[in-house]
Amino acid sequence: MRASYRRNYPLTAESQADRAFNPGAGWVLALCFEPKVGRAVLEALLAPWVSAGRILLVLHHRPVAVECCGDLVRAVTLKSTRGGGLLTVAADYVLEALAAGRHRRGGRLAGRAARPAGAGESYQRPCDSDAGSRSIRAAVPE
Repeated sequence: MRASYRRNYPLTAESQADRAFNPGAGWVLALCFEPKVGRAVLEALLAPWVSAGRILLVLHHRPVAVECCGDLVRAVTLKSTRGGGLLTVAADYVLEALAAGRHRRGGRLAGRAARPAGAGESYQRPCDSDAGSRSIRAAVPE
């Protein structure tokens, strides 16, 4: 994040040299920044996997339903905030980054599967014999 600001924004010499530069000057975290810069940096980091079809990046959607098998998330149905269409996605791994896992059937995800992506963990436990290796797949209802 800091490198993106250093490359793309006019900074004072002091800010350029500061290893702990906090672009948003926030006091809540050691690194605060504009949402648009955060999104651009994340999209750049994910670009090789997105272009290879290994990651599906879904923007402008909100989760409305979750299919689970125990603590394992099998599929998530998303609703477009721009038109209301539904998209159901399933994957071998689900990294949930919403506040406190609040979207399991209107409740909370339990266990390690519910930890936010920022916690640095992912979790998978097969529920059946078809839990093999696969890429993210998506189905859009007609």
